[in-house]
Amino acid sequence: MVSRPIALALLAGCIVLGVPLGWLGMQAVEAQPWSSSASRAAQAVAPAQANRAAAPPGRCMGVGGLEQHPAEGQWDYGRTIEQADFARLRAAGITSARIPFNAEMRADAQGRVDPAFLARVEQVAGWALDEGLTPVLAYFADEKLHQDPDAHEPRTLAIWRTLAARWAKLPPQVMFEAVNEPHEATNGARGDLLNARILAEIRRTNPTRTVVLNPGRWANVQGLQEMRPPADPNIVVAVHYYSPWPFTHQGADWNPNAPPVGSQRWPSAEGVRELEDDMAAVRAWRDRTGVPVWIGEFGTHPRISVAQRAAWTRDVRMAFEKAGLPWCYFSYTPSFQVWDYQTRSWIAPIFTALTDRAPPAD
Repeated sequence: MVSRPIALALLAGCIVLGVPLGWLGMQAVEAQPWSSSASRAAQAVAPAQANRAAAPPGRCMGVGGLEQHPAEGQWDYGRTIEQADFARLRAAGITSARIPFNAEMRADAQGRVDPAFLARVEQVAGWALDEGLTPVLAYFADEKLHQDPDAHEPRTLAIWRTLAARWAKLPPQVMFEAVNEPHEATNGARGDLLNARILAEIRRTNPTRTVVLNPGRWANVQGLQEMRPPADPNIVVAVHYYSPWPFTHQGADWNPNAPPVGSQRWPSAEGVRELEDDMAAVRAWRDRTGVPVWIGEFGTHPRISVAQRAAWTRDVRMAFEKAGLPWCYFSYTPSFQVWDYQTRSWIAPIFTALTDRAPPAD
């Protein structure tokens, strides 16, 4: 079932765009008007202007599942997102939710996305809105895009054209994230161009919506240093922080180069120095460009001891806050989790490392 804020907004969009209401499976309801002012779409990579956008407010949690394929929860033992998850996050003091989704695995060659999947994304975003959370709809692309963007970018742009038009009348606090973690062939200038082209598609129908952009190199600090953001006043740039990688990814079974569990310790003199240098580099880039920076992901593999995970989480979270960088933990459950869906309870040391308080009762 689509929530009322989403339903009202989508109905208004369908009226404007001439989409048959039956396609959404919705009864006619009175649409709420949403106001917006024109803003020039990004046309080329250029130094950023004075920025009006703000990062997602308060504490944020990544709520994964819709980025997985061939079905939601495929990588997470079949667990799917529930409405109760967002009530739980609100009760824990979380105010924003980053919701990854993969439309490319549910689209045809022309970029037409399965309407049932889009309705599911809208349902989940609606649950977040119902609890007063700010949703960030984060686009996860198929790996083919990052290996050969010249061949696959047209389909990605077609998908975004569809998404942006359908979601143009969503409440203005809903944010879009253009593409998660450019890497390989979408590093550097090619990733800048991809971001600018996606942003231009979004700006056709969403002239002032806040859009999150990721730099190359999996959105790490080095990628940020190479990034030239589009000249758009309503963008935020996300950095994903998993340094030192040999510590945070101990025991990661999907990566053959991951070190064994227990082989790395936190804190280390080298790791602390890297954290300090990285925060200085991010602050310098933000101050030079005028573009807000958001820590869009950070976390540790759950095979690492809870005490070590908590120590790293506390230290990096405090470093982000000292640098004035809002953050989004990855993730709620079950990957790099802070809430254990099997025991249905918060992992107290990780929760406290994030919030400086004990977790609430579920």
